[in-house]
Amino acid sequence: MPKENVERAITRAKNKGEGELHEVIYEGFASGGVSVIVEAVTDNPNRTTSEIKSIFNKAGASFGQPGSVSYQFKTIGKVIVKKNNKSIDDIFMMAAEGGAEDVEDLGEEVAIYTPVSGLESIQKFLSENSLEIISAEITRVPVNTISVNEEQLAKIESFIQALEVLDDVHNVYSNISD
Repeated sequence: MPKENVERAITRAKNKGEGELHEVIYEGFASGGVSVIVEAVTDNPNRTTSEIKSIFNKAGASFGQPGSVSYQFKTIGKVIVKKNNKSIDDIFMMAAEGGAEDVEDLGEEVAIYTPVSGLESIQKFLSENSLEIISAEITRVPVNTISVNEEQLAKIESFIQALEVLDDVHNVYSNISD
């Protein structure tokens, strides 16, 4: 074997430990026709794919092709703010002025939804208007939801929890109705 080949192999092995990260998205279907999207960040996509496929198989779920589920979800920006003695109507008007699409009352907090392109500007606008921001993220919401019976719901929740426990998994989305 030529010396150059040995040196290249040694260099590859040394650099392999530096851990280049990859964002991977998996799609599939749980029982009852429930759509599932799994977002992960990994240094080893083959390992992560194997782990996720194993959980899908054990749960009786089917692994989908890219695009088989994602069209059923809308990617949006979501900002959670504290009410701090403001009414939901006041926060709604403020959020609408800043370019938000929708507002949801969560009790002591309010979820404000915006197009992904407007997430940073609405976050800045809300901060400038004295609202305490708890979190801001890009998320996926189902376009249409599915109702399942209690037995299926327990099985699907167990399946989703098994996915969420994996170190590489960051988000799991489903279209189960609340």
